Amino acid sequence: MSLINLLIMKKNMENLVSGHNLAFVTASEALRTYWKTDAFSKTVLDKSKLIHRRLREIVRRYPGTEWDVRGRGFIWGIDFGTAEFGPQVCAEAFKRGLIIETSGRNNVLKITPPLITDEQGLNRGLDIVEKCVGNLKLGT
Repeated sequence: MSLINLLIMKKNMENLVSGHNLAFVTASEALRTYWKTDAFSKTVLDKSKLIHRRLREIVRRYPGTEWDVRGRGFIWGIDFGTAEFGPQVCAEAFKRGLIIETSGRNNVLKITPPLITDEQGLNRGLDIVEKCVGNLKLGT
């Protein structure tokens, strides 16, 4: 390997690990603001349980499927086991004002709300997901 290639690699690695100053400042302020006490962590945990429970309820309404709920924290998903269903739910949710996406090979409906989402907002978003899944599954 030439010296020039080594210098380019070194510079690229510096860029990769050096980070972005604005991101560090933002993260530092978020830590100071939201994690002064453990109250924020507790609300995140409670809302995570809410998301998990609501997604399990959606999946349980369709016992003939092999759908699966998985995730933790504020990263959850419904694995439909097929790539056909996730994009349809995303498109229908978008029409109703909710932006969600798929993951994997489009077989997982990914739920990733911001940590600061309040319980009312979470329930409103999950209500939309529930309606979209119900409408598409029932063919209405």
